[in-house]
Amino acid sequence: MAHAAQPVDTIGAGHLFGWGLAHVPASTATTLSLLEPAVAAVLAVLVVGERLPPAGWTGIALVIACLAVLTTPADGIDRRSRRASARRDGTPAPDRARMAER
Repeated sequence: MAHAAQPVDTIGAGHLFGWGLAHVPASTATTLSLLEPAVAAVLAVLVVGERLPPAGWTGIALVIACLAVLTTPADGIDRRSRRASARRDGTPAPDRARMAER
């Protein structure tokens, strides 16, 4: 019985993945795609009972740490959203020289 549901699960997952890609920004889709192998490894340990060697846990930690560094703004301010909101208001975008002075 489980084998009969497999094609439906695979097709459904593919459609949901495609729908998600069409509805999120590319940066979000890339970040989530890079995190997928780490999540799959952790789920294999928790659900299936797989054993992950220390190098595997180190790899998961490195992936999470690198993604945290990449997704954290350098100065705590999201510059892109500030520039975009400045353009919508009709005011000029912040000057890079002024931002460097801070």
